[in-house]
Amino acid sequence: MEKIASIISVGNEILKGRTVNTNFAHIGRILTFAGYRVQRGYVCEDTTEGISETFREAVKHSEIVVSSGGLGPTFDDITVDSVARAFSLKMVKNDHITTILRNHYSSLNLPLTPEREKMAYLPEGAGYIENPVGIAPGVVVNVGSCRIILLPGVPTEMEALMGLAKDQYLYGGVYCEKSVIIENMMESTIAPVITAIMKKHDGAVYIKTHPLNSENILPKIEVEVSSYGSERIDCAELVTTAISEILKAAESLKGRHDDATTL
Repeated sequence: MEKIASIISVGNEILKGRTVNTNFAHIGRILTFAGYRVQRGYVCEDTTEGISETFREAVKHSEIVVSSGGLGPTFDDITVDSVARAFSLKMVKNDHITTILRNHYSSLNLPLTPEREKMAYLPEGAGYIENPVGIAPGVVVNVGSCRIILLPGVPTEMEALMGLAKDQYLYGGVYCEKSVIIENMMESTIAPVITAIMKKHDGAVYIKTHPLNSENILPKIEVEVSSYGSERIDCAELVTTAISEILKAAESLKGRHDDATTL
């Protein structure tokens, strides 16, 4: 059975359009290639009510929920506390993280202020991932059958911690993906072919077309074929077979494909 994932982005700056949400794309690709089907994505404001409500909703539908944003020392970095409130968990200070924070700020001749120390508080029973490139740790909370992974919003920190989270916590199954580029082919021309091939494989492969040019100039599309499963060899064979069927049909429709454009 497929494992379902959701992604939550926390931050007023995203909702205002001030910050481009590149974190979502990175997390989505990591989850996908770890074998999870990402079905839902959320963006919420920096309020306790908004964050708590969003996490409660996401957990209903997911085996894994990954969020970015709101783990730092400022007044509106409230993701960890809001998740604790959402699931009626007490916040407790982690001694190991406190020591890391104290040593870090001491090396800078700075005190461990309440704002800095708050990054050491975790929901009761939560795990953590030490931050190799920043200060705020990642936080791991299990709620029933769902695992929640909270990551910082700073892209370099999020990427580093997501890599560690992938190695420690993520395995949803097998995912294979391959793309081909076909020239002289309109999306509308190949659409019935795509539908027929997906139906033939009974939903075991997903085929998505991406127009690369306007149909009014030089029709050119990228065709992406993907499959989820439990065995890599089976997924790879399904994808390869579907690609061959697409290219054969495209050739009969006067489409052009160069082997070098297989992605």
